[in-house]
Amino acid sequence: MWKEHKNPVQIYAQVMGVWTYIVVEQIIYCQAYGDYTHFYMNDDRKLLITGNLTESECLIDNDGFDRIHQSFLLNHQYFVKVSRKGNAKEAILTQGDPLPFSRERFKDWKNKYGRPAYGESPEKCKMKRK
Repeated sequence: MWKEHKNPVQIYAQVMGVWTYIVVEQIIYCQAYGDYTHFYMNDDRKLLITGNLTESECLIDNDGFDRIHQSFLLNHQYFVKVSRKGNAKEAILTQGDPLPFSRERFKDWKNKYGRPAYGESPEKCKMKRK
């Protein structure tokens, strides 16, 4: 079902039944869609990948990505800030899209990157990365 290409910045995956190379750095985020995954790309493409989000996460296998919710995998390169709506936390992306954090995943995020102030720039969070 999945094959990994030798070049570490590309993966080889089925997109609508056709095997395709995908540049990992161009993936903004991934969203679960049952047994499939939507890859939202930085060139405004939305790819439907064969395989669930867990399989996509294993395929991407990149420290620049974090699972922030049961349904979302985020590329840090496109992360701008954390926003709060009541008790809910959201990751705001460079193009303005908000992605929800689950409570548990937000705790993991804070432990991994430090406690971000709301609206904090990503550079400060990245400095705390190991």
